[in-house]
Amino acid sequence: MIEPGASPVSPEAREAALAGRFLQIDDPQERMAVVMAHGKKWPPVPENERAEELIVPGCSSRVWLAVSVREGKTELLMAADSVLVQGLASLICEVYQDAALEDVVAFPTAILERCGLWRQLSPTRQNGLESLRQTIQLRTKALLSHA
Repeated sequence: MIEPGASPVSPEAREAALAGRFLQIDDPQERMAVVMAHGKKWPPVPENERAEELIVPGCSSRVWLAVSVREGKTELLMAADSVLVQGLASLICEVYQDAALEDVVAFPTAILERCGLWRQLSPTRQNGLESLRQTIQLRTKALLSHA
């Protein structure tokens, strides 16, 4: 996981590094277990702030996403009802965390495909996670237009 306040790294470089780490795990079940553990470390949206407007549309499990700007970089807080979705969503969030807003808007991450996880997911999960990616970009674009 990227440490908050770390030097800015492009989403492309972060995606490549993250995919490299996960592709070192050959066993698909072990890789998924590591993904779920990864999600437990992601900074969550605090329970008392999990409002309806933070829910990502299109997810079968509820996913809350807060997008903000800290020191000119994107900051993402995310929480999900499902441990598996939390883990998968944390990979998407990590690609964008601490990136310049313009870079987030411009880069359509494919981290789950690059890690070999996408084909293991049901179409419903795929749609929900794609909706998360799009929501990150849309909410970041809205912040960018107000900057």
